[in-house]
Parts: sequence; structure tokens; C-alpha cells
Amino acid sequence: MPNNRDIFISYGRGNEQSKGSKAFAFQLHQILEEKNYSVWLDKEDIPLGVDYQQEIDVGIKGADNFLFIISPHSVKSAYCYREVQLAVELNKRIIPILHVLPSNDVVEESTHPTIKRLNWIPFDQPENQEEAVENLIEVIKTDRDYITYHTELISKASDWAEKGRHRDFLLRKRALKDAEKWIKRAKTEKKEPAPPELLEEFISKSRRVSQYRFIITSVSIVALILFGSILTMALWFKHQQQQATLQAFHNMKRAQSNKLIAKTTSQCDDEKNPAASLQIAALAYRVDDQNEMARGNLLQAYYQMYDPQVSNENLTGNKGTDIFSDNQQYHFYASGNDIMMAVGEGEEIAVFTANEPISQLDYKESDKQLLAETSNGTVLQYNLDVKKIISSLSRQRNLPGLSKKQIQKYGIDVRELEDLGLKVSLSTLPDLPSTTGSKKVQIEEKIEEIVAEETQESNSENTTSAQNTLANTTNAVASAVDEFKQIMASTDKYELSNAFKNHLSLFQKSYGPEKIMVGEELVAIGQKANRLFPNDKNINEALGKSYGLIGWEYLKSQKFKEALANLEKANKIDGNDGKIKKNLVLANLLNGNLTKATRQAIPMLEKDCSKISKYSTYREWLIADLNSFSQSGNLPSEVSRFTKMLESVPLQVKNIAINNGSKYTYKPQVNLKFDVNGAKEMMISNVPTFADGAQWESFSDEKTWDLNPNAGLKKVYVKFRDFNGEVSRHYTGSIILNK
Repeated sequence: MPNNRDIFISYGRGNEQSKGSKAFAFQLHQILEEKNYSVWLDKEDIPLGVDYQQEIDVGIKGADNFLFIISPHSVKSAYCYREVQLAVELNKRIIPILHVLPSNDVVEESTHPTIKRLNWIPFDQPENQEEAVENLIEVIKTDRDYITYHTELISKASDWAEKGRHRDFLLRKRALKDAEKWIKRAKTEKKEPAPPELLEEFISKSRRVSQYRFIITSVSIVALILFGSILTMALWFKHQQQQATLQAFHNMKRAQSNKLIAKTTSQCDDEKNPAASLQIAALAYRVDDQNEMARGNLLQAYYQMYDPQVSNENLTGNKGTDIFSDNQQYHFYASGNDIMMAVGEGEEIAVFTANEPISQLDYKESDKQLLAETSNGTVLQYNLDVKKIISSLSRQRNLPGLSKKQIQKYGIDVRELEDLGLKVSLSTLPDLPSTTGSKKVQIEEKIEEIVAEETQESNSENTTSAQNTLANTTNAVASAVDEFKQIMASTDKYELSNAFKNHLSLFQKSYGPEKIMVGEELVAIGQKANRLFPNDKNINEALGKSYGLIGWEYLKSQKFKEALANLEKANKIDGNDGKIKKNLVLANLLNGNLTKATRQAIPMLEKDCSKISKYSTYREWLIADLNSFSQSGNLPSEVSRFTKMLESVPLQVKNIAINNGSKYTYKPQVNLKFDVNGAKEMMISNVPTFADGAQWESFSDEKTWDLNPNAGLKKVYVKFRDFNGEVSRHYTGSIILNK
């Protein structure tokens, strides 16, 4: 079944109490396919063993248009409501079609708000059907190219989100430029449907990764910018290790400085402060002048701040809109007003934007000059010699340093900056030594020298207060750090196991921030032991437990991203731990991943969890946790929608087995097993009409059943009813009865 279709049709089949639209949906499907539209319609032919709900989700994501057939049954259907909700979240073009008008009460109380808001195309009068079809086709044709590309991008963005937001699934090069032009057009022309938040995030993240602007996002990205440096690799390892040691300040000067620089830069970037971004970009390049990512980041920041020079030169050499430097080191290509710079055939490291479309490019290797001719004949000269650029920055009068007041405005703790010996005015930070030769020793000595100078020179009230605070806690921190260092230096399995047990006991007795600190230490010990003894099952299980424990604490502290990262690791180690799986559902939900949380939750909702909690089912446990979280602060809007779905989870029938899948039996009495989610009741029969006295009974995973006694092929028919009273289609199992 192909994923990409022109149209997805959502409809209600109907049951004993309400009229549905099954026949009408099939008729509409035929009409649209005759007009050469590809249509996704659930014809009840999804085979057992296939994730039914996932197939529907894929169908919605891959469809350009979402048609919702309005009937008394569909507007009250939990299945249909969920389908509409997914279409809304993906900002699909939703086209409501009126088949059977529900009562006013039903419309007001049960219809999805988006369906109520949109105009309905009337199909409720058979004599006007031809006109209604024409109106529908007209809507589908409107902005068809825009809608098709909208669907293509949403599919890619959804794949990226579902696969852990890994950079391998981001857009690159021309695909990224096309997406940026499309989203710019969508916003400028106020196109409908508008790009959803996920798509904007996807394109934005693609651009950030493509440009290697790692220095302005997070401390992890700063670490990546400096990754080529042996020193930075060591510092980053220290940072990861010592976060679990009460944030030992003295051993983390540079790693913490990088963290604050990244935060400051990110804030400056958010406020469109090109001067501050340029200062930080220059600092990042000075730390490692061999790193192409930092080089590109600096060049881009510079030409966001300053315009290129206008040149009188003519383009004579390596001309075109897609060129390489003579040594093939750099790749330049133009698209519209933008010039992209990449390392060879690799990722882009910078983008320069002109005021006019670019018609030709020429790169002069000897001078490191990029010439760009625009459509009006102007030749722009981009100086790509970063050493000359850095040298020129000190002479720029319009490039002021960051004051304390500015930094406080950005939400940075000035005292923390001063504790670490960072200069508040970043533009006056002395140049670091060359990164060639004994890089590690030189940079460490220079940093210590700067820190010592700043400590002596700083007499401000904030600095004094911070130094006093630091002095008062030095002994306690030093003691904890020394003890933890000894643990982390050990390679003895017995010592590490005892340390883990002691920290686990301390963790269980701790509260608040202290508990998180101890939990981080617990994880660090588990990671160390696992690296030394990767094949030890007990150590692996202990590490998984530590991930699960700290993940739950992060959830309670509303550190949702950290919670998700740790719980995913815990679940990878032990995918059968019910508590971890439940908490992973919460973590995905509280990070805004409604679809993923729902998919994870559905198989476990009706399972018994009374042995590990005070609740009988995971459904009850999740509801209780969400009620608790709701009292502690504002939560994502997805929480209320998820809670609604907890109360009306769709049926998922995965498998029906007779005698564990045997083909033959010699006894008419057989064992039935059902792999079904979301069922409240079931009805079983030996005839497809269920006219042999079959009755509804409470759902059970397993049941003994009597076949008709005559020899031959025997079939068992089963249908299910969910908690909202909706009835599924019937499912069939078969076995041969031999005498």
C-alpha cells in the first residue's frame, strides 16, 4: 500500500445505534479514483498481524487532503476524532463532507472543533451530487503543488521526529533551500494549511545543522565545534563525568564557560543581536582555528553584521553558479539571493545572502576572495580570510562588548560568569595561543592565567558575594568530589558494585535537587562499570535501573528532555519493565510527542500492573500521574488530548489464534487466544451472521470454545466492542477438525 496519496477518507461505519457512511465512502472512493485521484480508504482489508492504527497514521501523513465524511456516527466516533486530531496536528488540508446531518446537540457536544469551524461541502442531497463532486474537485485542485509539497515535507519531518530527531534525517543542500523558499512563501502569502510547528522546527534544525552553527544552540553543540581539539574532548568528558559530582566548579572552568558562552550566544541570536553573535563566533574560532565548522560560523556571523565590498573586478576565472576552489577544498553554489559555502562535497558551513539574485560566482584562491555577480551587474567581494577578519574586529568601533546589564537581561547569572573567571566584556578577551603543537598544555596554561588575573582584578559586590558563597561550600564540595573521584578511578568490580549499592541507598533517602545529583552520580557509576564489564548482565541491569530512576526524577522536576533521554536508554536495556515503559509514555507526551506517546501507550493500557503499583491497569496509573503533573504547573496541550484518548482508546486487533495456530485438531473443543487492545467486550460465533445465539461477554485474552462437531474446515467468527460501545468488524480464525 503506497504511502503517498492525494486523498485520505475518514468515515464512520455505523453500528446498531447510529447511521454510518460506509457505502457512501466506498462510492466516493470510486468516483475520485475514476477522476485519477489516488485515495486511501480503510476497506477493512488490513491483514491481521499488521499494526492497524499505524497503517491509518501513515495513510493520513502521506495524504495531501483529509476528507472527513460527516454523519451521526463519525462525529461521535473516537476513531474518527483521533484521525481528525492527527490531521490537525499535521496541518493537513481538511475538507468536511456532509453525508447525514447529525442533530444540533450531537454537533455541539461531539464534533471536533476544527470540523465545526470549516465549511462543509453538502453531499446529503442525492439530486445535487454531481454539483457537490465538482465543488469537491475544485477544492482539491486549489494550490495542488503547494499541498503536495506540504505533504512531502510533513512526511520527512514526521520520520525525523519518530526516529529520535537524528540529524541523518534532516534536509540538506538544495532540498533544504527549496523547503526554506516554500515555507517563506507560505508565511508571506498566508497559505492554507499553514506549516505545522513540527515542520518549522524540522526546517530550522536542518538549517542549523547544515550551517554547523553548533556554537549558538547548546553546550553539547559547543563541544562538537571544539571536537577536533584533544583538549576539548577531555573537557567534555570531564563535564559529563562531573555533572554528577555536585558541579565541581574548579575542575570545570572551561566546560562551564563554554556552557555560559553558548547560552549567551543563543540568547543574543534570539534577540537578533549580530554583534554579540559575531563576538562569540570569533571566540569559538580562536579556541580551535583548525575546525571548519567554527570557520564557517564566523564567516556567516561577520556577513550578517557587515555588507560585502562592491568590487570593480570582472569575473574571469572559475565562473558559474556551482564552483569549487582550485584545491577542491571548498564548494560554493548559488540559489536565488543566497550563496552556500561547503567543505568539499560535505555539509554547508555558511550561507551569505545578497540583496539581489546571484548570477555568477568566482573564487580567487590566492587572495581567499569570493566574487559574486548579481542580476543587476554588481560584483560583490566576500573576504574569506578569517585571520584578517578577526584582526579587523578589534578596530571596529560599532562592535561593543557585552555589559553586565545586557548579560543579566539575557538571563545569565553574572556571578557565575565571574566565579569562573570569564570576562564580562567578551570583545576584550585575550587571544588564545595557536592550536598547533602542544595545544593542550598551552591552552590550559593560558586559561589559568586569565582566571588568575580576573580573580585578582574583580572587586565588585557580586564577585565578592559569589566568592564568599564558593568559599563556604568548598570543603563540602571538595570532600564529595574526592570521594567520587576515587570511585570513578576504580577498575575493581567489587568496589564499583558497592559504590552503586551505596549510592542507590542514598538516592532513595534523598529529596529534591540533592536526589537528582545523587541520581546523576548513580548513572555515572553504572556507566563506568558497564564500560569495564560490558558482558556482565547484572551491571547492565543496574545501569538500566539507574537510567529509569533518574528519568522519573527529571520528570517530576519538569526536566522533560533529560527525562526522555534517560528513559529511552532504560527502555533499550530492559524493554519489559512496566514502570519504565509507563514513564517513557509520559516523557514523550510531556515533550509534545503525542503520536509516539499514544502508540506506546495503547498496547499496555489494559494490562495488569497491580504487582508494581497500587493501580489495577496502566490506564489508571497514567491518568493518576497526569493528574499529579497537572497540579504542578502548565503542561503541553497534548496532555488534555491524550487524556481524552485514554478514555476512548481505539481497538487494535493484532491476532486471533486457535490452538496456538495449529492447522488441525482431533477434538471439537479448542483454545482461542486474542491479541487485542482496547476491547471491553467480545462476541464469538461459529457462523458469520452470529445467529447461533452468540452474546456479548467481557473481553478475555483466552477462551475455551466448542466448534461444530462435524469434520472438515471450521471457522470461528469474533467481533469486539470498545469502551465507547463501538463495534468492530468481525474477524475470522480457521482450523481443520479431523475425526
